[in-house]
Amino acid sequence: MATSEDSQVASSSTSLSSQKDSLHRPELSRSSSLNLFSASSLDQLSSLARRAPGLNTLSAGAAAVLQYPPSDESERKRRIHGSVQQVTTGIVLTAKLAFNDCSIGLYQVADHIQRKVPVIVEDKKRLRAMKSRVETADSDITDARKVVADMEQIQSFQRISEMLKTSLDIVKKAKKT
Repeated sequence: MATSEDSQVASSSTSLSSQKDSLHRPELSRSSSLNLFSASSLDQLSSLARRAPGLNTLSAGAAAVLQYPPSDESERKRRIHGSVQQVTTGIVLTAKLAFNDCSIGLYQVADHIQRKVPVIVEDKKRLRAMKSRVETADSDITDARKVVADMEQIQSFQRISEMLKTSLDIVKKAKKT
């Protein structure tokens, strides 16, 4: 049966570990860390719990405390304190894994952006340059077609064509006679 001293030891070690955790992450208060855990999915936390190597020893440590009840009260308290310490270490490790998974994902997104954005910018520059060259060539071809179409309708060219035909007719008549 747990005494008030046992619960006091357990709560003091838990508060020590939460103080230690808040030292590592000063921007998180106790209530905000609880809100973060409630916001994360249970599936993710369970997968993180499976990956945390310290959590496998937690059940073994608890079993050791329950299997071998020592006759000495101080030894019992020491084992309980050690088990509580293992549990808090496992919880802290799980929390760190949960926070790091998010930051690793953000790092990968940022890394992808840093690698791909310069390539996309260069592609856009080349595309703009090619587009301007294509537009210039297109306008040149359009202008050339208009000039050729306009040349067919110029009156002086039609008169020159008629004069050439009449002069060829005159030369043919002169050769015949």
